[in-house]
Amino acid sequence: MSKLAASILAADLAYLADQVKMVEGPADLIHVDVMDAHFVPPLTIGPVVVASLRPHTRLALHAHLQVEAPEALFGDLAEAGTDAVSFHVEAVDDPVPAIEAARSNALRVGLALSPQTPVDRVLPHLDAIDHV
Repeated sequence: MSKLAASILAADLAYLADQVKMVEGPADLIHVDVMDAHFVPPLTIGPVVVASLRPHTRLALHAHLQVEAPEALFGDLAEAGTDAVSFHVEAVDDPVPAIEAARSNALRVGLALSPQTPVDRVLPHLDAIDHV
């Protein structure tokens, strides 16, 4: 099943709530790129922005974690109103504990991989995740 995700990385953050409302018709979810300036540049947003956005949209909020130690953010993101997270297989030694940590925070969970990473890295985990 295909879903259309609107990324807030392309939004004017000064008008974020208004711009999210503009895409509520065609978009199925809001994609939030969380980048830590370590795993990938640049530094972007995190749980505080998700919490401020949550009251302004009925759409699911999906956090794409492009960070080192993604599991450190799961609790704060869940509390902020995030519905789903994806983290990079390259950011963890073993995805299983991070998948379990996301689930323990009532988050849907997915794995992401960088273009140069073989897809074989996610295949063993397909039964445990919601999306790639």
